[in-house]
Amino acid sequence: MKVSPPRHYNRRSLVVPPIPVEKESTKTLSKDKYQSYKCRTTPTDKDSPTYEIAVPYFGDGTPEKWIQFLRLLKQVFKGQGDSTGPARFVKARQLLVGNALTSFESHVSSIDGHSETLASFKQAMMAVSKDVFPKRAAQTQKRYLRRYLRKPAEMTTKKYAARVVEINSYFKYFPWVEGSSSPPEKLADDKLIDIMEFGCLPRWQKSMVMHDFDSTTATIKEFVEFCERLERTEDDHQDDSKKRSFNKDDRIPRKKRRKENSHSSQSEGKAKKSSKLYCLYHGEGTHDTENCHIIKQQVKNMKGVYRAQRSDKKREYFKKKELNAIIDQTVEKCMALNKKNLYASSKKRKKTEEGEVDDLYHSFEKASISDISEQLKSSTEDSTSSIDSTDGTNSSLSTTSTQS
Repeated sequence: MKVSPPRHYNRRSLVVPPIPVEKESTKTLSKDKYQSYKCRTTPTDKDSPTYEIAVPYFGDGTPEKWIQFLRLLKQVFKGQGDSTGPARFVKARQLLVGNALTSFESHVSSIDGHSETLASFKQAMMAVSKDVFPKRAAQTQKRYLRRYLRKPAEMTTKKYAARVVEINSYFKYFPWVEGSSSPPEKLADDKLIDIMEFGCLPRWQKSMVMHDFDSTTATIKEFVEFCERLERTEDDHQDDSKKRSFNKDDRIPRKKRRKENSHSSQSEGKAKKSSKLYCLYHGEGTHDTENCHIIKQQVKNMKGVYRAQRSDKKREYFKKKELNAIIDQTVEKCMALNKKNLYASSKKRKKTEEGEVDDLYHSFEKASISDISEQLKSSTEDSTSSIDSTDGTNSSLSTTSTQS
């Protein structure tokens, strides 16, 4: 059985708008990427205050970047008093590069006489707009606003409304529809409010019905104020995109989803508790190595086994221990001599010193076994005497105890 998606599910739009609701991020441009112009508030007055406008070069980009370019170019014309066709053609050729300049010059060459008038300049810029915008751009943009526009979760209502109004103001820069003598008309305010209401969350639309808020008679300011009150009254700012989107988890039954969530929460809780304590024998658990009863019992058993050994077993243990210590001492002496000889210079080294070092190595090789054996004999005799003395005392104590 197929599960139908919820009503507020945002289906993948087949309409790709020329200008989406998410605004493009602005980047800092280097000096070779833009041209700055000095302008005056009143171009005819030389004593009027001046200001600078930085216009980036345009070769190829999105429709919104082209609209921003046209706006800046219009400000430059106004600030410098360029009201003639040739002056505007000069600035356009300075700022257009790449594909945009090619389409601009191709349209100018198609004009009879190559006249640089205001009308021909407007037609040349319109030719560039047709290359930048997709086909039927105005119809596609309006269809996107009416059917597929949704308020992003991270965008506030004030920014959302301002963005919709901004997109609506861009229609005068869109290419003209074929057969018309004027740019596309922008949408009326009542239609914009209807679009913004449909793009809000379903629970907000329900609250509008509950509070008897009529968006058809309200202004944009009243609509924004009402939605801002809804934003402030919400306890938690949940991710609206999760509620609006239809995920695979929505197809899972609720009971099964609750079980999976409970199992995952239990496993996470156990992992957090076990990560605090660690035992060398059991690993992560409820105790550490110091409080492990099994390790303590093993240590007790090892101590008991060692104490229960006979005296001859203990002698063998002491012999091996002392033999290892003597070998370590002799090796350390030889390593110390070797280090001294390595750091000494080869030119100043004398033959006698080399002979002494060689004698030391040969003496160690020859006499190591005999010396070690003699030292072992002396050490074993001392250890046996000490052990015998302890055994004798123990035997004397036992005889006295029996006599008593």
